[in-house]
Amino acid sequence: MAMVAGFLFIGYIVVMTDEKRSRSIESESAKERLDFLHTAKQAVMDNFPFENEQSKERFDSACTQLESRAPGMSDDECVLQIKDIVHSLDNSHTTLKEKHTDTYYSVNQEIVAVDGEFFLRDDTDELKKILRIGESSAEGFITETAKQIPGGTQEWKMTKVLDQLRYAKNKEQVQLTILDDGEEAPFTLSYQENKPDSERSLVKGKILDETTGYIEINSWSSDVVEQVNKELDAMEQCEAIIFDVRNNSGGNSNLAEKIAGRFTDKKTNYATTVDAQNNKTVQTLEPQLPHIDKQVVLLTSARSLSSNEMFVLSLKDTGSAVSIGDTTGGGSGNPDLIELKLGGKNYNLSVAKWRLNRQNGQAIEGIGIKPDIEAKQSVENSKDVVLQKAIEYIKNS
Repeated sequence: MAMVAGFLFIGYIVVMTDEKRSRSIESESAKERLDFLHTAKQAVMDNFPFENEQSKERFDSACTQLESRAPGMSDDECVLQIKDIVHSLDNSHTTLKEKHTDTYYSVNQEIVAVDGEFFLRDDTDELKKILRIGESSAEGFITETAKQIPGGTQEWKMTKVLDQLRYAKNKEQVQLTILDDGEEAPFTLSYQENKPDSERSLVKGKILDETTGYIEINSWSSDVVEQVNKELDAMEQCEAIIFDVRNNSGGNSNLAEKIAGRFTDKKTNYATTVDAQNNKTVQTLEPQLPHIDKQVVLLTSARSLSSNEMFVLSLKDTGSAVSIGDTTGGGSGNPDLIELKLGGKNYNLSVAKWRLNRQNGQAIEGIGIKPDIEAKQSVENSKDVVLQKAIEYIKNS
């Protein structure tokens, strides 16, 4: 009997030890969630350029309310709540995302957006309307995905929703239902691995005719200045230069200014930034040598964002260039990137450090830059309508 009691006592100790260990783990997990929340909150409070004290107080209050609930949440639930609070600031450069591998996959088929709907372009260049994506209607997929994208114009949000289909983090196939000759038909999207960034072309240049040079710039990063200058040197005989920045979502604004500066011969103010302390800084374009005196046309789209919009402003708003195409994406922030970790997962918190305004005081975030001449790309026509419009403009001016 004494032996049985001994076993019971030992068992009691084991149970108590397990319970204590479990409570200790739960307590440590709760502390990690609160530390995660506090770090994210402080990064935003210290750096984000709130438009007024009321919006700052709303953010602070939402975080404070979450502090009381975070200990009882799972890690994923807590991150989702913090993400919602961060994204409620509705800023294109202020986001919380889980960090993934740098390997991405792109779809083998071309998918385009037309008037808020998605279409698949088949091998005969015909457009087939996408009715469903997996179990969701295409309309539902677009609406729900767009809600998760903060800041920018609605057109820019649409480009990001489209990217959800165009790119994936794995090779899993996606089942679509398309409209084919008036009948619903299944279609399977398959993906292939993207080329590494180092293998992608930052700059592509060509001479369209004896008077016009064309330079496509896809990012303001790496050695883009050297590449663009090389193309400009090769176009010395051209009277006009077309810069195609429709697929350029930004990068380093200092690099953009080095190219824009070659087309001005005097120091020129082109924008103003406002930081978290409400300090205003005038953005100035400095002349860069050798100076180029040529007609400049910019091709823009809803994908033109961030530092690329500063490039557009520095030429368009100073009278050095004419823009043709669609309104830009409407987002600039010069963000800080904070790396966070919770529950074995890594996250990136991006926090905008400024608001960008035009010289007339108009904000860029959520509004964008309207072109001087509007020209929308027709997906029904494989010709580049925007480029053709630019060529016609140069010939007639």
